[in-house]
Amino acid sequence: MYTNIDTDHAIEVIGAWLDSISSQLPSNFPLQAIKAAMKLVMKNYIFEWGDLYFLQLLGTAMGTSAACMWATMYFAVHEMGKLQPTYGRHLLLFKRFIDDIFGVWTGTTTQWKTFCTDVNNFGILRWEIETPTTAVTFLDLSLSITGNKIVSKTFQKPENLFLYLPASSAHPQGCIKGTVYSLINRY
Repeated sequence: MYTNIDTDHAIEVIGAWLDSISSQLPSNFPLQAIKAAMKLVMKNYIFEWGDLYFLQLLGTAMGTSAACMWATMYFAVHEMGKLQPTYGRHLLLFKRFIDDIFGVWTGTTTQWKTFCTDVNNFGILRWEIETPTTAVTFLDLSLSITGNKIVSKTFQKPENLFLYLPASSAHPQGCIKGTVYSLINRY
């Protein structure tokens, strides 16, 4: 997703969105400085690969702390402005985590095709959209409809290396306990 976001389009879209919510921001919020900073970072990002340096000309400035939020805000503008108002009545559920979307569609096949076209009608960003099905994997969860029940299972990618912190790590014990606790909670 990140490299498929047109920088100029994103600056325009996010800038306009920030302007639209300016009345909701604190009176001393440095809106113009934020907009200037996002333009500076996204249009002047130099990255290193081996002993070479490159100026990134298109896409999100990868490796910056702003990259994830930038991509999330960019497409959220399209979701709020076009997708939800137009198709919200056909989306029983719609969840997105950066570049992964999960939804429950209740509209017709024709409406689905129009929805897919509109999802991809935003800048140069294009999504790989799967056809509606009764079984799907979203992030680390597999869901399927069996009879009248929804069955869920955890999902591990085949290439998962399971690189967890070893107990002998120099990390604080809270980190190690937190990893164990979160994995048990997830399962």
